[in-house]
Amino acid sequence: MADRKAELERKKAQLAAMREKRKMEEKKKLASGGDAATPSPGEAGTPSDLRSETEELLKNLGIAPETSTEPAAGASGAAGGPESPRSSPKREAGVGAKKLTVSQVTQTTVVAKETVNYCKETQTMNLEPERDVLTYDESEREGEGVNAAEALAELQRMPHVQELVAAGAAADGAAPVAAEPEKPRELSDEERQQILLSESFVRFFDKTARVMERALAEDVDIFIDYSGGSGDTELGETAKQQVKQQRVFYDDRWSRNRCVTALDWSPHFPELCLAAYNANEDAPQEPDGVVCVWNVKFRKDSPEFVFHCQSPVTSACFAKFHRNLIVGGTYSGQVVLWDNRTPRRTPVQRSPLSSTAHTQPVLSVCVLGSENAHNLVSASSDGRLCTWSLDMLSQPQETLDLQRQNRPVPATCLDFAPSDANHFVVGSEDYSMYTGCRHGAKAGIMDALDGHQGPVSAVATHRATGPVDLGHIVLSASFDWTVRLWSLRDLGTVHVFEETSDYVMDLCWSPVNPALFCAADALGRLDFWQLNLDTEQAAARAQCDAAVNRCRFSDSGLLLGAGDHLGRLTVFELADSLASPRQEEWKLLGRTLHELKQATAELAAAEQDPPGVGPIR
Repeated sequence: MADRKAELERKKAQLAAMREKRKMEEKKKLASGGDAATPSPGEAGTPSDLRSETEELLKNLGIAPETSTEPAAGASGAAGGPESPRSSPKREAGVGAKKLTVSQVTQTTVVAKETVNYCKETQTMNLEPERDVLTYDESEREGEGVNAAEALAELQRMPHVQELVAAGAAADGAAPVAAEPEKPRELSDEERQQILLSESFVRFFDKTARVMERALAEDVDIFIDYSGGSGDTELGETAKQQVKQQRVFYDDRWSRNRCVTALDWSPHFPELCLAAYNANEDAPQEPDGVVCVWNVKFRKDSPEFVFHCQSPVTSACFAKFHRNLIVGGTYSGQVVLWDNRTPRRTPVQRSPLSSTAHTQPVLSVCVLGSENAHNLVSASSDGRLCTWSLDMLSQPQETLDLQRQNRPVPATCLDFAPSDANHFVVGSEDYSMYTGCRHGAKAGIMDALDGHQGPVSAVATHRATGPVDLGHIVLSASFDWTVRLWSLRDLGTVHVFEETSDYVMDLCWSPVNPALFCAADALGRLDFWQLNLDTEQAAARAQCDAAVNRCRFSDSGLLLGAGDHLGRLTVFELADSLASPRQEEWKLLGRTLHELKQATAELAAAEQDPPGVGPIR
């Protein structure tokens, strides 16, 4: 390519030299006064010679000379003269046709940006008008329609003061007549009814009534003496009480003739406690299932929220990562979801009644996982474990049938460890407690723990978190009047608590104190066990008026809720000496568990050895 360019440059230089030579010759001729006429074509240096030489040079360069398409002069004149419209213009000399060449094309492939597409569904229901239903929520849209700037200007506006006109200062001498205030127009019955049934009035009345009820229910002792005095003796007696009754929640409409079937404390609002109730046989017109949310902070007797369902509620809990959602399991096998942001009392979502989900009563519901990745897990009495998404209850994401030796496990209770969403423990009607996992090569039932002589009524995994991992410690309660402490590492019994005198209905670990748990029996007695103090006798005891079905510690560990079969929710307050852990609590608990294991092993060995008279000497 460089040689070709050099050749072109050399030819161009020759052409320039030839033109310069021709100009010099013409100047010499003009200076000599020679003939200025146009030279003949045969003479050297004429334009014809130059044209021919130029064409010769172009041929040497490989450029073909342009063929003239101009018609002859005679033909042009015959066609109508030089100004005929059909005559084509004369092309410039030296311009030839372009030569086409093949060039190399480089192909480059650019990877397109990957676009990820996925489908997400949300279950919704048709909103049907409910009959005689008031709202039980505080809507977030109460402040809409209010201009902040106008409201602030109205508050900052100075009052307008108008001068009073004297009685005799009128121009006509007559006393001024004060304008009568305009009387408000009396509303008709239809207008009153329309206002009373409007959504804005119902929302305002419900919110205001709640605030007024809290204010009226507060009972504050204004004569309290903080300096001591006559209250020292009473204060000392109160401080000696380990457990004292704080509140009793009961609603004449929603709690009468109903049994408490589930309890839970809100993880977002510590003062809210949830209680689920079964059907009221004496009121068939009322909903079969009811869930009430009570407030322990204010001394009011009515629940904050009331939700109901067409089937008795057998289990319920707050959604761990959604402050407005409540999950419930029903006797019919449905999993339902309530939302306190809507004016509806009925569920906003519910699972179908089909064989793909639960067909037996749902005995446990819980939300597992993290804030960004969590699921709802439910278990029914036929041993089926279902995993759901809170956004879609139309079908379960996963289904696991719990079986032991090809037979379904008749489950009665289920619990997960707080830090493990895969492994679980389940109690059954066949006197056994089972361990299992949701995922893995051996998904389902893994091991069986035998020891009870009656159906297992409740199981509880260890809740407190600290320097020592005690997730393998599990409690179980049974209708055989005993509570057993198990170790999942050893798959055996650590200790048996036989202090109860009736069916043990429920039990729970303290979320703060690692050595404290509570057991509730059918006589209404609550036994608080402190393993580091005594393993043969309860550290504290409280009594309810009826059989206690459910008990739960609050997240702070200072309150305990107990629901009985008469529909009452009793809240007990624990003393700091009992509820709060000591610095060496974890170390002492590890030592206590080791001693209990040794004692249990020695007792089992003594029972296996047959009685004898000793060796013969």
